[in-house]
Amino acid sequence: MAEWIISSSVLILVVIVLRAALKGRISLRLQYGLWALVLLCLLVPISFGSSNLSVMNVVEHPKTNTAPVAVENANRETVELPAPKPNANFTVTPQKTQPPVNTIQPSQTKSAEKPVDITIILLVIWGVGAVAVLVCFVATNFHFARNAKRSRRALPVEYCKLPVYVTDHVETPCLIGLFRPAIYLTPEATVNKTVLWHTIEHEQTHYRHKDHIWSFLRGVCLVLHWYHPLVWWAAVLSRKDAELACDEATIRRIGEEERAEYGRTLIGLSCRKRPELLLTATTMTGSKSTIKERIVLIAKKPKTAVCTLIAIIAITAIVVGVTFTGAKDKPEAVPPKEDYAVAQLERKYTPWGWAQEVTADKLDLSDYGIELPQFKQSLVGYLNALKKSNFTYSSTELQHCTITELRFTVGTPYVYKLYLSNDPDCMTLEFRGEYWDINSPELREFMLNFYQERLYSWRVRFPEPEPEPEVSPVILNYMEDLISYGDPSMTLYLKDGSAYGPVVVDEWHASYLTNGLDTYMWVEMEKTPEEPCDYQIVVTSNDGTKRMTFRPDGDWGAVEYNDGNTTTYWLATTSEDSYSAFQRIRTAYDSQDPGEPIVFYVEGGAEEAAGYFAKYAYGEHLKSRAPGGSYSIHEYEAIEWEAEQIREDDKVVTGHVSYAFVPDVISDQAFWWIPNTWEYEDRYAAFRTFILQKKDDGLWYCLDIGTGNFFITDVPQ
Repeated sequence: MAEWIISSSVLILVVIVLRAALKGRISLRLQYGLWALVLLCLLVPISFGSSNLSVMNVVEHPKTNTAPVAVENANRETVELPAPKPNANFTVTPQKTQPPVNTIQPSQTKSAEKPVDITIILLVIWGVGAVAVLVCFVATNFHFARNAKRSRRALPVEYCKLPVYVTDHVETPCLIGLFRPAIYLTPEATVNKTVLWHTIEHEQTHYRHKDHIWSFLRGVCLVLHWYHPLVWWAAVLSRKDAELACDEATIRRIGEEERAEYGRTLIGLSCRKRPELLLTATTMTGSKSTIKERIVLIAKKPKTAVCTLIAIIAITAIVVGVTFTGAKDKPEAVPPKEDYAVAQLERKYTPWGWAQEVTADKLDLSDYGIELPQFKQSLVGYLNALKKSNFTYSSTELQHCTITELRFTVGTPYVYKLYLSNDPDCMTLEFRGEYWDINSPELREFMLNFYQERLYSWRVRFPEPEPEPEVSPVILNYMEDLISYGDPSMTLYLKDGSAYGPVVVDEWHASYLTNGLDTYMWVEMEKTPEEPCDYQIVVTSNDGTKRMTFRPDGDWGAVEYNDGNTTTYWLATTSEDSYSAFQRIRTAYDSQDPGEPIVFYVEGGAEEAAGYFAKYAYGEHLKSRAPGGSYSIHEYEAIEWEAEQIREDDKVVTGHVSYAFVPDVISDQAFWWIPNTWEYEDRYAAFRTFILQKKDDGLWYCLDIGTGNFFITDVPQ
């Protein structure tokens, strides 16, 4: 709990400082996005690993105790404990001390037996406060939503996909509802068409930003951290930044020419009172000071410089390391001085203490060629299980005839010898010049079995290594020779005889093929196995005289090479790569295969074209690609899309689309993710940006698709 409070406090303060320092210098959406880190920290009460950067290294700085060299008695007199010389009857006994003069009375002892646990008291206080705030949170939102619904009347708005209502109950236009959100307007917002338009677009932007969900999570944070003033401050600032980010996105959607008029809309709808922090409904306007700040930033049009963005990323990475990780491993608590000294002496000077401290990483058996991890780990396990009762002092001379011995060291100059005795009930340990019999049937049986089955004079007999297959680099030479005629082509053939392609292999992908084949070991065969496969890929030289046919035979793939006269067959056996040779060739083909060009006709302008592309045209394009590839799909549904920029002549538009799909092949593509809504939980999702142009033939053409930004200024008039 303390770590949660400290790390969240540090993170909130850093975000507040960044917000103040960068106000007006970065995008308002980026400014709002910084609060996502705070939200995650406040909702997840665990650390992600440990690091030297963690703030908890400073807060929880442990005191390093060293082993004491003396034991203090109750009268503060120091009794030295010299290192004893090993002998047959060695036993460590702590120095007895006289009891102190001022003894504790029985009544005092009884009262001290059960101290009050302050942690439990604090948890009870926190729980009571959390329940109280939760009740207020639920009641506030329930009464607000109920009153708004009772007094509402529907308002049809064609360009809004959410239900719109008018009510006298709300102070400002807002978005109400977590699962079925709706827009509620004040009567003043419906008088003027421009004001109504601005208001509807503002609340729809809140919906696109999922601010109704973020508001709910903000309330959850206040319930969990009701005692924390910084969390309440963060809630106030994050609500303000949500409105600033919404203003920025709304203006971008309605157009720059509406910037000034949008500011006047905000001034005209200013609210008379500050919205409640526990209310999950979004707000469009606020107090006069808040409106003034928003108007100033609307006029300033803040943008994020590249150097500023890099600095923010660097600072954010450091802050995440400081607040999302725990302190480095703490040293074990040191026992009281007297017990610690005794334990140290036992570990050093007794065979049972030594045996219980042995670890596999310190066990050196190199003299016998025994570096088998499993053997060492098992031996250490049996030694660690030994107790004082397992050892009996024998003498300074070995008393038993032995079958064999095992010599080893454990990080010290001393050499320890473990003798496997001819006495069926005994083993002997030579420890620091003395002999101790060990009564452990389990250890004896382990050593005897290992000796009889695997060792002779404690040396492991390893089998002779199998000769490596002869490997020829000629397959790489074949590909280089094939590429030397110019850019080759690739054709995909399916099992039913249908073909896709050919596609031309450019210079970069040709290099990718050559380097990829170099990571495999190729063995020549009489003929490739006639295993049925779903598809094969043929790479043909530019002049058509040479070709290589790749098949998914074996574990790593097979190649058939024809130089125009003879045909040879090769099988990939091992690889430094995790992918088979055929997978690499198929990936190269998929990245070159563009599918059908995206050209379509749609009634209306650029906005309608962007919608048609996002909902239908792009999905049909993906379905047209060769089946079984990394980029091909057989189901498509647009989750969310938006037309971002539209040229004045309404013939060029940029936008983005998030879509759900079912891929032909489940692979580790970086652009996939799993949607977090139940509607699409059985599918994957991806994000794409696009730019479209309407040409003289009246058709819309997709000029480019990617994950970066496109600009309408890049397209000539």
